[in-house]
Amino acid sequence: MSAVAGLTNFYIALKSTKHTKRVHALYIYMHATNYVNIALNKQAYLSTLSTDEGSKPSNAVDGNLTNLVMTNSTFGYSEWIVVDLVNAYQVKYVIVFNRGACVSCYAQMRNFVAGLTNYFDAKVNSSLRGNYDLCGTGPKLVVNPYQLMNVTCVDGEKFSRFVILQLSIQVEQVTLPQSLFVVVAEVEAYTDETFLQYDNVASLKPAYMKVPKFPCSPNYCVDENKASDCVSPYGSPTNENWFAVDLLRQYNIVYVVLYASSTAYSLMNYFAVGLTNNFDKNSTASIRSTYQICGRWKDFALPGAEAMRVDCANNGNIFARYVIVQQETSMLFNTMSFADIEVHGSENSIYKYMGCYKSFETQRTFFESSLDVCINLCKLSNVSYATVKDNSVCFCGVPSDLLPSSSCFANCDANAVCYSNFYAVYTTSISPGQLGCYTNADFADGMNSSPRTVKNCLQYCLERSFTYASLQGSSCFCGNSTGSYGKTSDCDCNITCSGDPSERCGGSSAKNVYLRK
Repeated sequence: MSAVAGLTNFYIALKSTKHTKRVHALYIYMHATNYVNIALNKQAYLSTLSTDEGSKPSNAVDGNLTNLVMTNSTFGYSEWIVVDLVNAYQVKYVIVFNRGACVSCYAQMRNFVAGLTNYFDAKVNSSLRGNYDLCGTGPKLVVNPYQLMNVTCVDGEKFSRFVILQLSIQVEQVTLPQSLFVVVAEVEAYTDETFLQYDNVASLKPAYMKVPKFPCSPNYCVDENKASDCVSPYGSPTNENWFAVDLLRQYNIVYVVLYASSTAYSLMNYFAVGLTNNFDKNSTASIRSTYQICGRWKDFALPGAEAMRVDCANNGNIFARYVIVQQETSMLFNTMSFADIEVHGSENSIYKYMGCYKSFETQRTFFESSLDVCINLCKLSNVSYATVKDNSVCFCGVPSDLLPSSSCFANCDANAVCYSNFYAVYTTSISPGQLGCYTNADFADGMNSSPRTVKNCLQYCLERSFTYASLQGSSCFCGNSTGSYGKTSDCDCNITCSGDPSERCGGSSAKNVYLRK
């Protein structure tokens, strides 16, 4: 008996015991140690909703096999379940669990297809046929309670945001309408969660709120902890409260995700997301109309850390440093509350260009045409250089044999797509990072200890939410500006760091300054 079959039998035997989740975890570990279920607690949608057995869409992704989700079949055909993964991932396989034991069950999961797509409108109740890529197909018939069905995606390299389960067209054509149910106990989607298309560039960055509620710090909303909220107090004047995160430098913002408050009552509904490069966190004036709208969330947020994704209407063509969140003026509440914010985007690839190379030793390959996405994927793969060939394939690796840049860019079409036998290579490192050597810059906070390294100084300033870190001898200094003295020659920063002789820790009258990562 295989490990999968054996654990499936354990599910049947233990379906009503407290050990079910433990067996579930064991199965995941044995089946794919390096993959995680990215569908857990994400938003789910149904073509129709059955009133039987307390069915609701969230039952499909709650991690509890005993909670059933089922369509109503009054739609008559093409019933479906859709799970919004919020971000786009390389989905490797989808696991579906059959419903539990029941008497005279006429609705069982069989002959279904699992689809993947980046486009889905929950407000449009249509068949979805032909509007998604095929991941794979399920078994012809499933009768065992809680039976596990594993569908391996035929193309696990594509990035997809939505997972769709739907009965096959053959079942739809030969089955009576009352049997056209889609019914499952749980839907899971597995991938390596580190491979997002875009970084969360707001993580641990400085955050501000016009009127924060003590002790709910605005920084709670950029700590990637969805159990803590940043809140403005009740009774704040009008609806002019705002939340802002400083990304420290400009990024190409593609979309923003807000997670609703984990408390029983969320006060983050109908809000706007704005982008700007000029923002005064100390201003008491209204900031409406001072930022460019990325997009709007036009709905109520459900409590329980629901993910609310707002896509930038400009297709991510704006480079901005500050992201603003503000409720619409039509809202009656004078407060705002949410658990976390993610800002997904990339750095300007113009500043990352390394040169044109004759050879390129490939270490990772992705079927991705976007240069910004390619650079980020290579960075997530811990590879230092990226290049896109033939406007379709992303290579991560190491270049060699530098050529004039004209060798790569001489033949370009009207869409700026260039064709060459050589490689236009870009670095994946965070920039600007090290800013250089500055004459005794003004810094407010510091520590003096040994051994000193760039890393432990950056971490010290990071924990204290400062924008800049600098080193001088055994001392680490933090601040929010580089001061008025200006940059000097790198030769003036000639002291080796006590914790790493390969690094420089300033000079007798100068500091090595870093922009906090």
